[in-house]
Amino acid sequence: MLRPGLVLLASSTLGGLLPTAVAQCAGSYVPIGGLAAYAPPGAIVHEVAVAANGDLVVAGLLNVPGFSTIAPPVARWDGVAWSVLGGALPPGGLARSLVAAANGDIVVGSGNDGVLARSSGAGWSTVTSLGSAVIDLVEMPNGDLVACGTFTVAGGVAANNIARWNGITWAPLGSGLDGPAYGMLVLPNGDLVAVGAFTSAGGAAANSVARWDGTSWSPFGGGIPLAAGESVFRAASAPNGDLYVVGRFAQLGGVPANSIARWDGSAWQTVGGGLQSGTSAAGVSGLAVQPNGRVVVGGGFTTAGGVAAPHVAVWDGSTWAPLGAGLPASVNALVSAANGDLVLGSQPVLTSFPPVAVHVWRTPCPASSSDQGGGCAGSGGANQLTTTALPWAEATFRAQGTGLPAPAIVVALTSVTAIAPPFPLTAVFAQAVPGCNLLVAPDIVQVLASLNGTAESSLFLSNVPAIAGLVFYHQMVPFEVDALGNVVAITASNVLQLTAGQL
Repeated sequence: MLRPGLVLLASSTLGGLLPTAVAQCAGSYVPIGGLAAYAPPGAIVHEVAVAANGDLVVAGLLNVPGFSTIAPPVARWDGVAWSVLGGALPPGGLARSLVAAANGDIVVGSGNDGVLARSSGAGWSTVTSLGSAVIDLVEMPNGDLVACGTFTVAGGVAANNIARWNGITWAPLGSGLDGPAYGMLVLPNGDLVAVGAFTSAGGAAANSVARWDGTSWSPFGGGIPLAAGESVFRAASAPNGDLYVVGRFAQLGGVPANSIARWDGSAWQTVGGGLQSGTSAAGVSGLAVQPNGRVVVGGGFTTAGGVAAPHVAVWDGSTWAPLGAGLPASVNALVSAANGDLVLGSQPVLTSFPPVAVHVWRTPCPASSSDQGGGCAGSGGANQLTTTALPWAEATFRAQGTGLPAPAIVVALTSVTAIAPPFPLTAVFAQAVPGCNLLVAPDIVQVLASLNGTAESSLFLSNVPAIAGLVFYHQMVPFEVDALGNVVAITASNVLQLTAGQL
């Protein structure tokens, strides 16, 4: 029997199919449509996010072009111009936290009175007030919102510094946290990580970092023990499962850590000497992991691992480097967009006019995916193939087939060559459904199983110069089987045209 995931051909990467090498890609800071968000002296960008439609959303104390109010709370960049999202927040609300929901809504938490407000683009509606600062917001896989900060009550229910909103009512997460929570992260399996300045979670010891599995809290080893005035601000997960945290802390188990640490699944590790401002550990509140596993941090530091890196630095797993020439002002927020952009929110750069508070680092070699059509239907419906992880160098491209027959053996094909004109499967297989065509050359063949009408394919792209800009194609061909294992029908999905990107 064929084993799911078996690669039939010797080549399991695109390495043997590459054309003549092209130049490596070098990213750069680019203007946003020739303008950036304005920020008056003393202003700050607290949070940045990418909306469901790709727009950039920024929360903080801003002065947006064409808007007369000195301190609008949330601005939106649609690729052409800035606008103020939804007008002013409910009275007293100052935007401190922000989440772009999957349905397109923007939800903002206030940093002073705990007002939680939602906007679909035309004004704000108050969800509730938690009475004290909401410092971070995340959306769970089922659409629920989780808020964390410095509150003790949510919707009249006791909730120590963290609570969950299901759209109707608030609920605590166990007995919560015994100190402020400053950041959260939803892990790929749906678990929630909270970081802050607490010492216990759910009544159990958990220094500054804890996991909620939907039922109970658990620590990550001994966590990050903090001295007076120290905190953990952000957490991010890497493709290999490692967990990174940043904040303002000096040591990890008696060893200098300088504001960043890594959980490798069994123990906490320091990260290349960490981040410093002068001779001291610096405050770090920006953290993002790119698709290729590179960790990007932003904050008040000037060096990373002893290397000059003004306010922005990149960890590649072994060494630190600045991101370009760095930035002249402290970075407060970072987000890695699906197109490879890094969006950075900072204190205003007062040496420029207007003072710049939002920056974008962009690769000239973005990854992309487009649906070229050509699929046909089977017993499971329309065989639909979609990209779930774009094809970046030094990362794994992933695609998902849905509407597939079940059970079925699914052959995933990848090649730099598209077949034109289409090759009818009926020319080879008597069980093929008329009108179903082979559209991709079988250079790389992966065999998968569809037991419930879905299948996942993957392909690692080596980080070699020739990969940047490489165009290749991907298709799934399901072989539906009966209870005895006999092939009863053969159909085909649409084709994805992919361009490999390099960060």
